[in-house]
Amino acid sequence: MWNFLGIAVLAVVATVGTGRADVPIGLWQSNPDSRGIVLHVRTRPCGAALCGQVERVKDRRG
Repeated sequence: MWNFLGIAVLAVVATVGTGRADVPIGLWQSNPDSRGIVLHVRTRPCGAALCGQVERVKDRRG
């Protein structure tokens, strides 16, 4: 599961464009995977970069 989380966070950070208008700031939710796990990541500006923090991971049971 940690591998999935690392890939999800990396995917959010890697998609950041150079234009400030395209920066995905806020709370993001992944689509459920094959096991029903959903990931919530909050992104924010971090100097010239974009930082992401996993806020919640839930499965079908909540």
